[in-house]
Amino acid sequence: RFFPPALATFLVLAGIYLLTSGGHTYSYDEETMFGLTASIVERGSIVVPTCPGCAVLRSIPMPEGRNYSRYGPVQSLVAIPPYLVGRALAAGDGAATWVGTRYAATLLTALVTAAIGALLYSLTRRLGYRHGIALATALLYGLGTQAWPRAKTFFADPLTTLLILGAVYCWWRLDQPDEGERHGAVATRWAIGLALCCGVAVGVKFGAGIILPVFGLAGAASLWRRWRRGDLATRDVVRVALVAALVLAMPLALVGLYNWVRFASPLETGYGGREVGAVQRGNWREALPGLLISPGKGLLLFSPIVILGLLSWWPFARRHPRLALLAGALAVEHIAFYARVPQWDGGTSWGPRYLDFIVPTLVLPVAAGLDWLRGQGRGVRLAVGGFAGVVIALAIVVQLLGVLVNFDTGYNAITTGRRYWTPANSPPLVHARFLRERVGAWWAIRFPSQDAIIPERGIPVTTETTPIWPRFLPQEAALRVHATGTAPLTGTLLYDDARAIPEPPSRFTVLVNGRVVATTGPTPAPEIGPHAYRLAFPVREGGASDSDFTVTVRNEQFAALGPSWTHAVAVSREGEALPIVRRPLILPFPDDDPERWAWFFTERNQHLFDLWPWYIAILPLPSSFANLLYVGVGGGATVALLVGVAALLVGQGGIRRRATPRQS
Repeated sequence: RFFPPALATFLVLAGIYLLTSGGHTYSYDEETMFGLTASIVERGSIVVPTCPGCAVLRSIPMPEGRNYSRYGPVQSLVAIPPYLVGRALAAGDGAATWVGTRYAATLLTALVTAAIGALLYSLTRRLGYRHGIALATALLYGLGTQAWPRAKTFFADPLTTLLILGAVYCWWRLDQPDEGERHGAVATRWAIGLALCCGVAVGVKFGAGIILPVFGLAGAASLWRRWRRGDLATRDVVRVALVAALVLAMPLALVGLYNWVRFASPLETGYGGREVGAVQRGNWREALPGLLISPGKGLLLFSPIVILGLLSWWPFARRHPRLALLAGALAVEHIAFYARVPQWDGGTSWGPRYLDFIVPTLVLPVAAGLDWLRGQGRGVRLAVGGFAGVVIALAIVVQLLGVLVNFDTGYNAITTGRRYWTPANSPPLVHARFLRERVGAWWAIRFPSQDAIIPERGIPVTTETTPIWPRFLPQEAALRVHATGTAPLTGTLLYDDARAIPEPPSRFTVLVNGRVVATTGPTPAPEIGPHAYRLAFPVREGGASDSDFTVTVRNEQFAALGPSWTHAVAVSREGEALPIVRRPLILPFPDDDPERWAWFFTERNQHLFDLWPWYIAILPLPSSFANLLYVGVGGGATVALLVGVAALLVGQGGIRRRATPRQS
C-alpha cells in the first residue's frame, strides 16, 4: 500500500542493470551520440568533432569543416545531466573523465530499461491481471529478453522503446470507458500523452516515425468509439484531436528545426537520399528470416520469452482484441520496415536491435498465458509449466552470456562461415567459449595448480610474448607467490644501477603479505653485469605452513635512480627457482579516444567479464574516483535491489491478505 509495486519492480531491475553494466560504449552509433553530448556541454555546439584522436565516427561532414551527428538529438540531450555528474566525479583526471562520463551515460540507459519493465508491470495490472502475473511478465521481459544486454549500452533504442510502450499505455487508457463526468478532460490527458510519446520518440530515433500512422489510426478509432458511446460530443472530439495534433507537432517541429540547422532541410536527417527510400533497399528475403530465426540474430533465439508471448497470443487477443490488434500492427510494421533496411542486423549488438521496440508488446501476452495456466488441471500445468520453465531458463542463460562477455569481442571473433547462418557462429555459443576460456585462465592464476610466481601490480606485459624480466622497476611492484610445503623460501632482487655517481644510494623496501622484511645486501653481482647488485630477503621461514604470499617491492628512490634496470625478482626453494606464470594479457590503457574505445573489446585483452567493477579495478584511475563508483553506484544499486525485493515480498503478502475473504 505504501510502496507502489511498479516502483519496486523498477528498483529490482535497476539494481540488476546497474550492477551488471559495462560502463562503456560499444558502437560507432553510441560514440557519435555521446560526442554530441560532449560537444553541447564542452563547447555549446551541436557540431561534433571528427579528427584522428576522436572516436566520433558516424558524423556527416559539411562545408567549412563542420560535422554533425546523423542521429536524433534527444538521446544526447537527456545524457547531459549524467555527463556532468561523471565529469564532476572525475575531478579533472583525464582517464577518469573519459571513463566517468561514458560510464554515467550508460547508466542512464540502465535506468530507462528498468522503467520499461515498471511500465509493463503497470500496463499488465491495468489490464486486470494479478500482481504476481504482472510482476512475472515484467521480470521475464527485463531478464529474459535482449533488453538486459541492451541496458549496458548507450544506444537510443531503449529510450525509444520506453516511449513507444508509453504510447501504447496512453492509447489503452484513451480507449477505455471511464467513470465520472469529465470525459473530455480524461480523453485530452491521454491523447496528449499519446501524442507526446510519439513525437519525442521520433526525436530520439528518426526511424520511429513509422509508428505515427498506426497510433494515429488507433487514437482516431478510440475517439470515434468514445463519441459513439456518448462520452464525448462532436466538439469535444474535435478539440481533443486538435490538441493532440498540436502536441505532436511541437517535437516534430523541433526535429525539423534541428535538421534545418544541420542540413538546410527539415526532412533531411543525415541518412542521405530520400530518407525512407534510402533505408529501404535491403534484401528482405535474407533479412526477414535473419531477424526472426537465424542463429546469429534471430529474435526467437535472443529473446526466447517472445516464444511464450506468441503461444499466449490467442487468449490475450480474446480478452483484449483491440490491444492485440495494435500490438500486432506494431510488430508487423517494424518487421516489414527493418527487413528492407540494408543493415538489418543492427551491427555488433546482442540480437536484432531494430526489433527492441516491439519486444515489450510481444511479451505482454505472457500475462494472459499465465492466467490461462492457473485455471488448468494439474497435468496441463505440469506439462505446459515445464516447457515454459525450460524456455525461461534458456532465455536467462542467453542474456547472461550477452551480459558477461563484450558482444563486440564475440562479433569480431567470427572470421569463418556465414556470420548469421552458421550455427557454430551463433553469439551465445561464441560467448560461452570466451567465458569458459577466460574464467579458466583467470581461475588458474587465482588458484594455481602448481607452485609458481605470478607478476601482478606494476609489472605490465604489453604483448603476448614480451619477457617479464628485465624491465625498469616502477615505484611499487607486486608479485604473488604460490608454494606448497614447509621448506624455506628466499627472494632475490637483481637490479642494475648504472649511474655514474650512485647518489643517493638505491633503497628498496620489501614487504611480504604487507609486512616489511629484513633484506640482505645489496651485494655486487658481477656475473650479471658491472653495475648489478643482489638484494636477498626471506619469504617463508622453514617449518611454516603458509603457501600463498604477496611480495611487494617499493623503490624508494624511484624518481632519482635514473637508468636503474631490474634483471629479475625471483623466489627460490632449496636453491631451485620457482617458475614464473604469465597472467592473461591486459594491455595498458591508451591515451587517445579511438584506442581507448577499442581497448574494451579487443580480443587481445583477456578481460574476465564485461562488467564495470572489473574495469574499474584494472584501469589506472584515481582511487578516490574508483571508490566513489564502488560505493555510490555499487552500494546504491545493491540497496535498490534489496529494497525492491523486500517491497515486492511484503506487498505480495499484503495483496494476498486483502484478496482472502475474512472468516466469520
